[in-house]
Amino acid sequence: MPQQSKTQTPWQHLLNEKLEKEMLHRTIPLTSYYLLRQHVLPDVFGRSNHAIMYWSGKSIGNQLQVTDIQSCIDCFGSLQLGTLTVKRESSKELRFTLQNAPLLQFVTLNLNPPFDLSFECGLISGMVENALKTAVSGHYEITDKNTSWPIAEITITIN
Repeated sequence: MPQQSKTQTPWQHLLNEKLEKEMLHRTIPLTSYYLLRQHVLPDVFGRSNHAIMYWSGKSIGNQLQVTDIQSCIDCFGSLQLGTLTVKRESSKELRFTLQNAPLLQFVTLNLNPPFDLSFECGLISGMVENALKTAVSGHYEITDKNTSWPIAEITITIN
């Protein structure tokens, strides 16, 4: 009897099988994630926090097994970081809309320091770079703060 192939995640090679099974069915409280992102990491990294978070995300994104833009979108959603959709696409630029990101709602609170999406932007940049096999850079902008679930626009420039 042939063995059924197991569905692989884009990050499977980064985790051992037992760890991946455990992690896929667990959640961490948003409070813990918020404290880590808003207080611990900025204290450790100081003024370099945004750059370090972007490049950390980009490094991970480059290691994920994605093959095209749709697999980047699917992977981002599988990581439960929000809903990513392509807003505009050209030969030099990809513009994504990010919605329903669990931490995106914090941008409406006027936090000090302000909440940012450097990690997510870097992660998307890394995945796109990996999928397209060409260098890219990314930046983001919060485009709608006046809703309970704000919207961010992430622009990836293809170099």
